[in-house]
Amino acid sequence: EEVSGGALCCTAGDDGGRPPACDSSPSPPSAARPSNWLLWANVVTRFPLNLVVLLCAAAAFAATIPELMSYIPCVDDSLGLPPGARALRAREKVRSDFAGRVPGRSQVYVLLESLECADGMKSVGAFNSSCRIAHGLLNLDGASGWLHASDLLGVAFYAAAPNASQLTCIPWRTHFDSYEEAGSAMAGNFTPSGHLLLTGTTRFITYFPLGVFAQYHELYQQLWSQLVSADGKAMLLVLQLPWNMISWRGFKLIQELRALLDGLGGAAGGGGGCGEVVAWEVSAPGVWLDYVTAS
Repeated sequence: EEVSGGALCCTAGDDGGRPPACDSSPSPPSAARPSNWLLWANVVTRFPLNLVVLLCAAAAFAATIPELMSYIPCVDDSLGLPPGARALRAREKVRSDFAGRVPGRSQVYVLLESLECADGMKSVGAFNSSCRIAHGLLNLDGASGWLHASDLLGVAFYAAAPNASQLTCIPWRTHFDSYEEAGSAMAGNFTPSGHLLLTGTTRFITYFPLGVFAQYHELYQQLWSQLVSADGKAMLLVLQLPWNMISWRGFKLIQELRALLDGLGGAAGGGGGCGEVVAWEVSAPGVWLDYVTAS
């Protein structure tokens, strides 16, 4: 008889026997047939077809590999400003006014501070420190091919030509070791000292063409007022680049610069009995580097 749920229950008949329907058992369900997707997956993931698929995929994307290898992600700091912000308008104004000229897209500063020297930056040690750091910057691996001597600005060195590969150090004081050197300076063959360019006075007889020294003296005073603090205890070394340093290439250069400054330690230049001269990297690309690595 049929019970609830649709199940069939067999009971004994009137004569005590089982009904014929109870003797026949239901046939087992047929096995489920695998889907076409499963069959296809089994085929393409078995050797040797799986190897053929991998080789075909590699060949199809081979043209994109050089592009992916050379891709340099960049951070645009202007995205954090609202449209029409004063900083954006000022940036567009500067770009329009200086259109056609060599752009300076990034600036990195090296701050030097004299801790114990009474003369501060007006010392042999401070000038040696600044020039040594500048030479170290040009020799960094990340600067190879991207950094020229003319990209560096400071009161303790200068580049002889726009694309020069080396810098010439400016001593704070001029010292002659022989009468030949003194005679050569009298003929105009010497590097003027920072003290001479800043104050216009010297203990030695030197020669400048008429009107040339006044021009250099004025330019150096303007440079000094921009790069040296009012109390003379701190100095800036400026690195100006025509490409955006907020990139992986620029981040690598910042890391190498920091390693250079850490390696110099306190006695960056020494000399002059001025104790320690310490240096730090200060820049917007450095802040972005810290943000990216920290997050």
